[in-house]
Amino acid sequence: MILNFKRLQHLVAIAEEANFSRAAEKLGITQPALSRSIAQMEEACGLRLFDRSRSGVALTSAGTDLLGDARQLLGQVGAIEQNLLLQSRGEAGRIDFGIGPLAANYLMTDLLAESLAEHPSLLINATVGSTGDLIAGVLDGGFDFVIVSASTISPHASLAVRPLGQFRTGYFVRSEHPLARREQPIRLADLASYPRATGKAPPPNPSSREQSLFRPLGATVACDDFEVLRRLTLRSDTIWLTSDRLLARELASGTMCEIHPEDAAPMPTADIVMVTVPGRTQSPAVRHVVETAIRLMRA
Repeated sequence: MILNFKRLQHLVAIAEEANFSRAAEKLGITQPALSRSIAQMEEACGLRLFDRSRSGVALTSAGTDLLGDARQLLGQVGAIEQNLLLQSRGEAGRIDFGIGPLAANYLMTDLLAESLAEHPSLLINATVGSTGDLIAGVLDGGFDFVIVSASTISPHASLAVRPLGQFRTGYFVRSEHPLARREQPIRLADLASYPRATGKAPPPNPSSREQSLFRPLGATVACDDFEVLRRLTLRSDTIWLTSDRLLARELASGTMCEIHPEDAAPMPTADIVMVTVPGRTQSPAVRHVVETAIRLMRA
């Protein structure tokens, strides 16, 4: 091979020092060894790269052309080495993960903010989607991990499921809602006069799940954009079945409150889990984001 990494380094050093002896000292090799390296490269390519004289050395036109390419290539190699070093520390690299709407609304902003504040060179590709699409993605290697509600996944031998936390659910309304100001006990039948919202249920039986959430009335609004549901609930008499963990700000400020129909069945909890493929190696960057997600979910 005519060229190699060391010979390109030798060329650049001589061009910068305009002197073989100083270049050799800079490189930490002997001057004869450096001269042989350049002579072998010139002989192999059939071109003179340097003109030698008593006053020093100067690049020929061919040497000047090669110098530009050499500096570009050495810069790329240096960048690759730096990137590998950062990846080994978890400070750089690509992370692809998927997350369900409920967990995304609670977790996504803090997860991205904390991960990037500590390691701003990370390349993160986050997808909010349905459980079926997310599980398919983690199985085929498109995602490093996914975070979903446990009730939406089916057992699979190729998946490892790690519990992250529970979301308690309830019925929430704006503080000016008629049911919020009602002095008499609230019954499920009283909810019939108002829009009833929840997240979209996954296949295969979305209608039965929506029915059970507002049993026996059913939901009238199904939407996976939780910010839309938040604004809808604040601006209307909609009753939103969701988790109080998503409404900490509104509950603390008193702009929303929870209502408790006395004849309602015990409210279900949403168990949030992380799903991965056992035996698949995770990069340090992925492990860092995973650890951050676990910490935030358990805070």
